[in-house]
Amino acid sequence: TRRSSDLHTIPLPFGIAKASVRLDRHALGVPDGFFFLFSFDFYSVFKRKNPLGVIEAFKLAFREGEGPSLVIKGINGDAHTPDLEKLRHAARDRKDIVILSNYLDSTTNQALIAACSCYVSLHRSEGLGLTMAEAMRQERPVIATAYSGNMDFINDGNGYLCRCQMT
Repeated sequence: TRRSSDLHTIPLPFGIAKASVRLDRHALGVPDGFFFLFSFDFYSVFKRKNPLGVIEAFKLAFREGEGPSLVIKGINGDAHTPDLEKLRHAARDRKDIVILSNYLDSTTNQALIAACSCYVSLHRSEGLGLTMAEAMRQERPVIATAYSGNMDFINDGNGYLCRCQMT
């Protein structure tokens, strides 16, 4: 049998303290001004990551041209074309929603996180929540579902938690 004294927690490093380069927004197609960011891998479970929920919430909160933009950064969408098309379809009528579906090197990816005004994850479940932790490391505010692995480091004192109901 294991005793609690036999268990050791080893924290993971979360990105770099400060991004080392400025983001070239225009090269990536990221608009000027305030933008929300959500990042995920299509190889994860699309429904669990819930990018469509992020788009829906953004559309409910803001009319087009009202000010902020939303950037959804995904990788491996080419291997999950039906889900990538669902994402593009959800954003089709809004110029203030940008879908990035290409790989970025780690320096550019950290610069994207550092440049965002707020990171959003309306996930249904997270093992850890690495992208949220990276955003917090870059001193970005984080809006996240009040459920799952991210609850190890996000609370009402350091983030904006969205209450949820199990379904």
